[in-house]
Amino acid sequence: MQLFPVIRTLYPAGVITTKDRANGILRVAHAGASGTVPGWEGKGRVGDAGVFDNNEIKQLAREAGEA
Repeated sequence: MQLFPVIRTLYPAGVITTKDRANGILRVAHAGASGTVPGWEGKGRVGDAGVFDNNEIKQLAREAGEA
């Protein structure tokens, strides 16, 4: 997509790569879906309060790469 670099520059919080999304989601799935993701207390539970936004998923993906 030719607009991807422009959108990523103008609105970085709204853009996430497939790789980052997959790595972040896999980290949450591996840790369990009961709000037990280390460093992310309360996240991963069902409901709006437990939902990870794009920036949080990117952070999870970076943390997964460091592990």
